[in-house]
Amino acid sequence: MKNREQFSSNENKADPVLCKESQDEVLTKDEQKEAQKKLVGIREKVDKITDKLGMPIEDSIKETVVMFNAFNIRTSQSCEGHAEEDQKSAPWIMVQPRIPENEEWYEDKDTREKVIAQSRTMRKQLTDLLNLFYRERKTDFSDMLGFSEVAYGFKLQSNGAEVFKGLDVGEAQEKLLAYRKEMKDFTDFLKGIYPKHLFKRL
Repeated sequence: MKNREQFSSNENKADPVLCKESQDEVLTKDEQKEAQKKLVGIREKVDKITDKLGMPIEDSIKETVVMFNAFNIRTSQSCEGHAEEDQKSAPWIMVQPRIPENEEWYEDKDTREKVIAQSRTMRKQLTDLLNLFYRERKTDFSDMLGFSEVAYGFKLQSNGAEVFKGLDVGEAQEKLLAYRKEMKDFTDFLKGIYPKHLFKRL
């Protein structure tokens, strides 16, 4: 089941990821507390998000949604993944800039370029984060997280997501566990570096 999200902690202004790690910058206890306080606030907002049917974000993907928004990467939909034949899907999160409500917005060159630029900025930031995550991590290619293009944005999902749809239920259930673990491990990685990211110590 997929859920729509309309929340961003900073109106799509994605922060650049600094890949150069500092050896001597250590967060104070007050800074660590402030980082946790901000995450609590984001979680409270995410907990209130529902789709058009009133369904909340699914539990297995909710913390990933929280962390994306903590890094100012705007999510629009998500799915925790399912192995049932009628709704087979790997876990995914859709990232999109805020699309103007005016249906003719694409005809305006400045607006169109702004939307495209926001999408590219978020993709660049997420690419940098994935590079950090996979720097020393050995993972089966099909389990690794990658991008899938969608209108004015992209999905983050395991590389084997399309092949997953053709697996029988037994194989899909086993693979789903691997895909969910990959997403959770990336989420835990984001949680680990978030305080230093917040205070520009990465």
